[in-house]
Amino acid sequence: QINLGFYSVPEWGRSAIRSWWTSFTVAGLPDGLVLQQNDEWPFTVTFKPNARGYVATSAIIESDAVTNPLFNLALSGTGVAAAVELQPTDISFGKANVGTSVSQDLSIKNVGEKDLSVSNISFADAVGGTPGAALDFSLDTGVALPLVVEAGKSTLVRLKFAPRAMNDRAARARVFTNDKVAEANLLGVGTSPNIDLAVNGEEVSRLDFGNVLVGNPSVPIVLRITNTGTGPLTLSTMSVGGADAAAFIMTPPTLPTTLQPEGFVEVSVSV
Repeated sequence: QINLGFYSVPEWGRSAIRSWWTSFTVAGLPDGLVLQQNDEWPFTVTFKPNARGYVATSAIIESDAVTNPLFNLALSGTGVAAAVELQPTDISFGKANVGTSVSQDLSIKNVGEKDLSVSNISFADAVGGTPGAALDFSLDTGVALPLVVEAGKSTLVRLKFAPRAMNDRAARARVFTNDKVAEANLLGVGTSPNIDLAVNGEEVSRLDFGNVLVGNPSVPIVLRITNTGTGPLTLSTMSVGGADAAAFIMTPPTLPTTLQPEGFVEVSVSV
């Protein structure tokens, strides 16, 4: 008479033992089977791993044989699969003016043994973050999905941050694969420049030269242009316009120039 059981090393713990047992199945060997002398009975052992990694256990065939009542059938196998790993899992895009964009690379690595299939990358609001901030993040042009990452290799995908509003903007990049949905935290700061015009420390919206003798230049007025915003301000061109533009002389700085927050340039204007 033959009975079947499984055996594994006790110190691995009951949860590990159950996992090992469920990885192996024996079919075609019923309890209570009776074999006459020289009889044979075929049965099958199937390995269906629940996770990646090496698995080892034993199937114990118990019988009423006097010399070998417990026959130890060693079982082992290795579960293989794709396994995704994102690097980094926290991506900072820094600051960007509203209406502009900056990019950062996300590495999708396959630390498994089989091909990793990336079917989609989407963006979701960060937990507790500003609703709708996920719309500020997207895949940069040139990223083609789906894609396949071979075992042991990685690929870079470029993510874009284009803030639609100022201040902190947080979201999650969700990478859908045949392993799992992996996530990376995204953070950017929306900024905006602001131009301020001043003469001798006083804000102005016009320059009044008063009475000037015809044919003689006036005393120049030094106009200070300051960026009082939170993002860079780019000055590309500067000119005098209007019907009497030819009567005014302006000495602009070297252009284009970019003013960081609190940065300034000075312009001399005379008539």
